[in-house]
Amino acid sequence: MMFARYGRFLLAGIGLILLGLLTIPPTVDHARTSIREARAQRADPFPSGVMRVGINPNNPPFAFYTPQGEMIGFEVDLAHALAAEIGVEVVLVPVGFDALFDALTADRVDILIAALIADNFRGTRAELSQPYYDAGLMLVNAMGWDAMRDVAGHALAFQLGGTADEVARNWSRRIAPFTMLPYETPDHALDAVRLGIAPAALVEASAVAGYLRAHPDWTPDTPYVVNQPYVVGVRAGASAIRREVNRAISALYRTGQMQTLIERWL
Repeated sequence: MMFARYGRFLLAGIGLILLGLLTIPPTVDHARTSIREARAQRADPFPSGVMRVGINPNNPPFAFYTPQGEMIGFEVDLAHALAAEIGVEVVLVPVGFDALFDALTADRVDILIAALIADNFRGTRAELSQPYYDAGLMLVNAMGWDAMRDVAGHALAFQLGGTADEVARNWSRRIAPFTMLPYETPDHALDAVRLGIAPAALVEASAVAGYLRAHPDWTPDTPYVVNQPYVVGVRAGASAIRREVNRAISALYRTGQMQTLIERWL
């Protein structure tokens, strides 16, 4: 009677143990599969062979639509060049500027190429690549000047209401007085220097590049006085993707392809 009474509990206990043992292998297999997939992701950041690039198509000349509805621009060509260097296909995903990081977090895109600077990453978990372009301000002059302090006692041309306007006014409180010459456009500010109206102009790098292409015989000094590097945005934790993007950016500079793109668009 004693055995019959406790035997049932013993058999039930053994049954539960056996059932537990039977459920362990799938759990272990699942863990091993997850580890293998994680290792594969580290080894191949784009296992599908496709790189999805989020781009803001409302920012010429970096990215914009033609009247025919084709997206073109410096960053469009850059996305294709990076994909070719990495060895994957590229899919361009148009995203408004305010929704860029949401698209990255929601896994709609793998990377962002959208004129992003380090300040844009504040409050996000996204990682940034090494810079691919410096969109900062240049002190265009024929005086041999290489810093804003050289402007003291002279005149400085710049675009009214732009970033250069803000920087010029900040510097007017930090160095000896200088004459500020605001103009309607960056080209007009550069005209002032080229024609001898002002000794220097403070202008964004992309505007300087375009102006110098239109005036190839004019060769002023163009030192950067404010740096604004553009970087690629990468989802937090996607270190393999960030490494590949960094490698590809370095390769494009090393081979001269990046300079070709810059000269074509900026």
